[in-house]
Amino acid sequence: MDQHITLNIAGTPYNFKVVSPEQEEYMRRAVEIINKTYLEVSALHSNYSLANKLSIAFLKVEAYNLQVQDAERLADVEVDELKGLLDRYLENEENK
Repeated sequence: MDQHITLNIAGTPYNFKVVSPEQEEYMRRAVEIINKTYLEVSALHSNYSLANKLSIAFLKVEAYNLQVQDAERLADVEVDELKGLLDRYLENEENK
């Protein structure tokens, strides 16, 4: 699909090449999150430079992404534990 799109980050347009509609959607959603976080940072630190505001916004977004990844890993472990418990229960039921 190679398509070129323009996304505005903190009021500055950037050109990107995307290879699928899904990639474009993820990028557009990411820009929405970045811009929202940038506005929150700007409200708290109006005297900071654009680069500093974007750096803080990126840090906040990435910290949140890491929290989500950790929660997903924990959920996977819990699902595996539940599967093990269910398997043992079903084995016990079959052996009765």
